[in-house]
Amino acid sequence: MGIICCAYNTTAIDGLVASSALVYNLQFVARDIKDFEQVQGLKIINPWQKESTIILN
Repeated sequence: MGIICCAYNTTAIDGLVASSALVYNLQFVARDIKDFEQVQGLKIINPWQKESTIILN
């Protein structure tokens, strides 16, 4: 979690959620994905977009 917070300049909560998704190989679902788009290996889904796509980093 600490590496994600430092490397991607996220808050502690955002880092915890992102690192949990990475460790457990989960898809990350969020409306506001701008803070997570740069996290390497994180699979992001924004279900509020017209065409919900998975962003693979």
